[in-house]
Amino acid sequence: MVRLLIEDVTLTRSEKIRVDVRFKGGAAATPEPAVPRPSCKMWQTGKQVIARVDKLLDDCTYEQIASILNEERLYSGKGNRSVEYLSATSAGNTPQKPLAPAS
Repeated sequence: MVRLLIEDVTLTRSEKIRVDVRFKGGAAATPEPAVPRPSCKMWQTGKQVIARVDKLLDDCTYEQIASILNEERLYSGKGNRSVEYLSATSAGNTPQKPLAPAS
């Protein structure tokens, strides 16, 4: 059904996405939708959480850090609670830096 209405569509992507649409009656439209952020950027843990973890690493165990972060409602970029510390420590693993810094 759309084929009956649209003559052609041209997509151009640079810093913005530009969509040039020509309709069969001669009309044209050029919407510029927002460029979505990559999912890896959307899920990055916030800088304030990273800074808090860096401070706590000097004096606290991973279990204590997880407890403190959960109490302060500081979650990972995906919104997960800080139980990863607990499971990693109880399994005998020694995690590296607990969270990746946001850019």
